Amino acid sequence: MPPARIFSIANCVSRFRGVEMDWKTEKRKLGDLIPRERNPAKISDHDKEHLGKSLERFGVVIPFVVQPDGGLIDGHQRKLALSLSQEYGPETVVDVRVPSRRLTDGEVDELAVRLRRNVGEFDWDILKEDFDKETLAEWGFTEEDFEEAGFGFEGDENYTRKIVTPEYEPSDVMPGLGELFDTTKTDALMEEINASDLPDDEKQFLRIAARRHTTLNFSKVADYYAHAEAEMQLLMENSALVIIDIDRAIALGFVNLSKNIAEMVGDEYGDEE
Repeated sequence: MPPARIFSIANCVSRFRGVEMDWKTEKRKLGDLIPRERNPAKISDHDKEHLGKSLERFGVVIPFVVQPDGGLIDGHQRKLALSLSQEYGPETVVDVRVPSRRLTDGEVDELAVRLRRNVGEFDWDILKEDFDKETLAEWGFTEEDFEEAGFGFEGDENYTRKIVTPEYEPSDVMPGLGELFDTTKTDALMEEINASDLPDDEKQFLRIAARRHTTLNFSKVADYYAHAEAEMQLLMENSALVIIDIDRAIALGFVNLSKNIAEMVGDEYGDEE
């Protein structure tokens, strides 16, 4: 994995220094901070929940960034979270960072974006070494974060850097076809779709989409394959239900994506010895 990128707001600061701008910290009432109508930043419900937890536990750690007249540049979600809390009100005094002159609309747009975008990323090697997954999840990390970073944790087999192709040793018993799949979710969706008042073409589309919720029991599939007739085995291989010959699977296109990714990684970072 490439090293985490580290960003700085130095360029932003030096640019404003070029127009002789200074910043100072002041005290302002929460009710005097005026939100922007065109705020480019947003927050998910998940992050909003954890922002509330952080404010409840530690209070306001990061100052708001405002125009001299109190117009908010950065801190909209913090102001909203505080306003929804019974412990804070319009008269609550908070720290704000204020420029020595009013910023133009273009400067406000740039700074608002930079303060959200030009920030550091986490070093997942350190996170994995020093923290457990449950703690990180409690602090706001999601399963998608762990998966995107490609890191597993001790005792957690769901997320790992190493991709392992599952191998099954077939049993002596041939399972029934009904044991190879589960249509519980699909059947429930089909009932809802059929009972709806939607046009037939929309219903048909939803029925096709609903089939993707059918899950396969691949260990049972492997058992069935081992006892099936040759024609059935061939068709199961063509459907990638089992992969017996990796070269044939590549020829059929089932593992092209993995192959292409491996080549791109090699081009970008070099092959490891």
